[in-house]
Amino acid sequence: MHGLRIPKLLLVAGILSLFLGGCGMRIASTAERKATLAPFGNSKYGSQAMQRFLTERSGLLVADPFVLLPAKQAAHDPHRLGILGFGASNSVAAAIDSRGYFLTTSHSVGKANQSIAFWKKDRIVIANSRVVWRGSISSREPDLAILHVPYQLDRVFEWASISEARPFVFAAGLESDGVRHRLDHISGRVTRVSRETKRIPVTTAILHNAPLHRGDSGGPLTTSDGQLLGVNVLIRLSILLPKPIGIAERPDLNWLRAVIEKDASLLKASDRD
Repeated sequence: MHGLRIPKLLLVAGILSLFLGGCGMRIASTAERKATLAPFGNSKYGSQAMQRFLTERSGLLVADPFVLLPAKQAAHDPHRLGILGFGASNSVAAAIDSRGYFLTTSHSVGKANQSIAFWKKDRIVIANSRVVWRGSISSREPDLAILHVPYQLDRVFEWASISEARPFVFAAGLESDGVRHRLDHISGRVTRVSRETKRIPVTTAILHNAPLHRGDSGGPLTTSDGQLLGVNVLIRLSILLPKPIGIAERPDLNWLRAVIEKDASLLKASDRD
């Protein structure tokens, strides 16, 4: 099962810090993650509750093609996104185009195309996805991937201006006990926005203190008004910091839209043939 990527050197530094500086580098517990949302329990994006807004625009990546069942969709809890299955889900994706396109992390995508579970009207759909573009981490390309499902998406994220990366942010990630896998929500603050990289495609890193853990890869990081800043790609550990720092990556939007438009045009042409 894939998890949020932790660079090896930073992991070693984090382990050393456990001995040198106590337990400051401990990954947050489920209870601590939930506590970050306590001040925002009644938050809304427009007329919609914050958690439902995030859930309707997110998906769970499904790694295991066997034993997959949508979790019970209770009418009293309409913002939940969950599936059942042993090792069935490993990370998250953000819906970015109504024509069926999701953005996630490259390290979350296996060798074969994966399925994505997402809300479609009043039910959870589990659909096969196709890799449109995937960065090669070994070639120092961004840890990002664009996936496509053959469905129209009811809700997608709008992109925020990078200047709007302040101060509060929300994120969607994964909570799992090995059988039940569901979308979870956390909050935090932006600590720094990096300069754009020189590699192609250009990306920007957004550092924040929302308490990420394994399984949150590909989850959306949004502004307080629900606009997408990027997707979470890794956790940074440092002996100089009391807590891990989450990093979300944001691709150049002109490049991203060009890749999607090219793919959508090819799909449209193949449908005509």
